[in-house]
Amino acid sequence: MNAKLLHFILITVLLSFIGCSSVKVSDYVSPNYSDSEIRAIEIQNISENLKEKPVESLWKAYLLKNTENISGTSQSSDEIQLFNTSANYCLDLYYQAREKNDIVNANRYYSSLSLLAPDSVKEITIDFSEDQKKLASLATSHDARNEENDIIQTKKVSDFIAGTVTIWIDLGIKVEKGVGYANRVIGSGFFIRKDGYIVTNYHVIEETVNPKYEGYSRLYIKLSSDTETRIPARVVGYDKSLDIALLKTEVDAPYVFTLGSSLNLEVGDTIYAIGSPIGLTSTITRGIVSSYDRQLLSTAAVMQIDAAVNSGNSGGPLINKDGEVQGIVFAGITDYEGLNFAIPVEYLKAIIPRLYNDDFFDTNDTQNNSISLPKEVTSAWIGAYGITYKEPGQLEGSGVQVLYTMPGGSCDLAGIKSGDIITAINGQKVNSIEELGFEMVKLSSKMVVPFSLADSNRKDIPVYLDVRPEYPTLQIRERDSDYNLMYSLLGMKLENASASKKNQFIVTSIVKGSIADESGFSVHDSVTLEKMEAKEDDGYFVIQIYTKKRKSGYLNVSLSIGAPMDSYQIF
Repeated sequence: MNAKLLHFILITVLLSFIGCSSVKVSDYVSPNYSDSEIRAIEIQNISENLKEKPVESLWKAYLLKNTENISGTSQSSDEIQLFNTSANYCLDLYYQAREKNDIVNANRYYSSLSLLAPDSVKEITIDFSEDQKKLASLATSHDARNEENDIIQTKKVSDFIAGTVTIWIDLGIKVEKGVGYANRVIGSGFFIRKDGYIVTNYHVIEETVNPKYEGYSRLYIKLSSDTETRIPARVVGYDKSLDIALLKTEVDAPYVFTLGSSLNLEVGDTIYAIGSPIGLTSTITRGIVSSYDRQLLSTAAVMQIDAAVNSGNSGGPLINKDGEVQGIVFAGITDYEGLNFAIPVEYLKAIIPRLYNDDFFDTNDTQNNSISLPKEVTSAWIGAYGITYKEPGQLEGSGVQVLYTMPGGSCDLAGIKSGDIITAINGQKVNSIEELGFEMVKLSSKMVVPFSLADSNRKDIPVYLDVRPEYPTLQIRERDSDYNLMYSLLGMKLENASASKKNQFIVTSIVKGSIADESGFSVHDSVTLEKMEAKEDDGYFVIQIYTKKRKSGYLNVSLSIGAPMDSYQIF
């Protein structure tokens, strides 16, 4: 299992004091839209970025138009013209998307315009609800019992094997120490449409779409009924952060799985995993749901299961006795028996319209008969870090408390600050950080949606959903000082302890359950940031800290702490 999926702590007491300093202390300054000079610069920047980032430019033009400057004048003619130009450009893009039958992007432009420039979409006569129904149907029409699919009727669990496939990635010949051998990747998948659409894990097919991979690769599938024949397949779309991919092969599926729900699963319920462990096709294992909400992915809470899972099971379906898919097997820890994980099917259903879009709705130019390139589905984020907010004395959450906002990020520019409590996004109530994460998965990046706060006077705040970086903390580090980064990285808020010594701090807040909390730090501890190194290939930071911890009797201790570059609490 990939180590960067785990939230881990690597603590080593150093034998000697490390005196070299490589800690970033400079801060990025967010644009102050109340300053007329900065407004003029922003007008120029927005104009230059309009074609490359149309919705973001429209949103920033909206912010400019609705922010008073120092002189007390709320709008200038240049700002009004910029906003109108941006709105008209986005409207043109909406019509272009409609003409291409690109429903996903049409929805993105329409929704953003409806929030920021509602007058611009008043004259649109197309029944947009029909588009919404088409998108929704992609996530709900997968039913093996649908008579239109002409699918076999199953009588026992073993019958469901017909709907599974072995994913076979041919990577050519690998040479080690002068000896060559066949190099391949084996995984599992399952049909979700009669016309050959298959779901698997992104990490199974990564070499076929990763631009950094420069070697040979060919993608095939093998049917459970014919394990000798390799059938060519292609990648339709994929989501790295959710580890989900959609494939297409030109065969009629012998069986199509129903996408069920994991919401009715309880700990102890029986589940079945079907796949090709170490290449052994048509293997079924049985187990139970061991736990929920394991935070192994930055954008999804996953299920823990004890059904036997091995290398090759990745991408296979997790089903109930009726054959309804309740999850996608994606990981197992090989050294620990019965410690395996599956992605709840709700996440698959949330992104299916975006995975399908270019392929299913034929958005290409029909004259060139080209096949769609694999579409990467990007996750959204707004540059913030927070936790589930619970009212005093309450066990259940009632929102998400923002603890940190990245300077210049969407959350910061929208006016959402540390201490604010998010209660809804896009009209959907959120009671926890997990619920907020799921609602953001359901939405496309590069669009504007309304956020509501606990403050009754702050409802429907337009916020731009930016593209989530692979490692958000790297982008935060570009914008902010390393000591401010410690809050979202370690769960430890620091404040300067000395004006003369820039790397000495006092701990002012600790997030319960965070790396800092589990490392024994507490409020009022003295901390010196000695060195911080980014291990980007492995997905974590190594932070060297010299500290006097209250829980250690204020003894001087040097620590080396490892922290993942991404977290579900960063959104």
